[in-house]
Amino acid sequence: MTGRIFAWRGALACALLTGVLGSGHAMAEPGVTDGKILIGQTAGFTGPAGEQVKEMTQGAKLYLDAVNRAGGVHGRKIELISEDDGFDANASRKHAHALLVDRQVFALFLPRGTPNTEAIMTEARPLGVPVVAPSTGAATFFDQPDPLLFVVRAKYQAEIAELVHYFDTLGLRRLALVNVNDTFGKDTEIGFDKATQKLPSDGHRIFTVDRLKPEIARAAADVGQFAPQAVILACPGTTARAMIETLNKQGTATQIAALSNNAGLAFARSLGAMGRGVVVSQVMPSPVRSTTQLGRDLAASAKTAGVTPSYAMMEGYAAARVLVEGLKRAGKSPTRSSFVSGLESAGAIDLGGLEVRYGPNLRKGSNYVELTVIGPNGTFVK
Repeated sequence: MTGRIFAWRGALACALLTGVLGSGHAMAEPGVTDGKILIGQTAGFTGPAGEQVKEMTQGAKLYLDAVNRAGGVHGRKIELISEDDGFDANASRKHAHALLVDRQVFALFLPRGTPNTEAIMTEARPLGVPVVAPSTGAATFFDQPDPLLFVVRAKYQAEIAELVHYFDTLGLRRLALVNVNDTFGKDTEIGFDKATQKLPSDGHRIFTVDRLKPEIARAAADVGQFAPQAVILACPGTTARAMIETLNKQGTATQIAALSNNAGLAFARSLGAMGRGVVVSQVMPSPVRSTTQLGRDLAASAKTAGVTPSYAMMEGYAAARVLVEGLKRAGKSPTRSSFVSGLESAGAIDLGGLEVRYGPNLRKGSNYVELTVIGPNGTFVK
């Protein structure tokens, strides 16, 4: 009798296992089923970087939706699960944990911010989870590459060097940097110090504000007292907008520039008349000029969706191309390990006029940097 019970239990277990595997719901790897791949995102959809995050994510979805309409990757549709962390690094870590443990996503994608990405990596590393296209140009992610992290954009320090060079050609050599008191701010400080080495020691100065609760009036007054010929704003959108408004109101006559973390249309339009003439460094090709295949593809996708393309949208669109490339290279039975090794073996990847390069101990995002100016009606012009 006992033998019959064991035999029955074994047959039942085998039948259950066969049923689960045949249902298409079994996960060979977290986030992977027969018909779907789950990708997680935690980013500040609200908070000081909210509008930029929304535009980037919209750009990513334009590409992912097109891939899904064409049948997905190896027959699997890509599902993006996005969480709002309010641009708070502690919230980023908590959301990353929930996405990985509770939602069982395959990879993390398009986080926003330097300290936020650092927090997310503390959750991703122990599980061997790839993190694709963090929206940060902090040098640490390029120069000390994490094998699980794949950058796409250029460095902040490259943007600052380009701006300082541009101002120098215009004869503007008394410069100020307004940054924030976090690892993003520290990175921009290092870049600013490098770029201004040839300037007189009293010809450049850094003004640092709190990341989430900046004292704008005080910082603007200090900048005004220094009387720079040009100011580079390396801070989130709401802080940059408030600084521009306050500098204008107090009559500080200076050329203002912002980094690509404020490349969104919403930021440019929010400035109104104050925005005209503000220089913005960009790390993506133009989303409206037909100079690259990437730009033409985004413009076509945006037109179909009835939305206006932007530089921020372009960053998300390019990021999604890297994600899909990794999923393709991971094979028909993708694992996190095969995703990482697949991208590492790719070498140079041309995204359509924007090249990234990966390999063992190599995470080289694009080196593309161009300068634009905010023109009439909040548009970006060369």
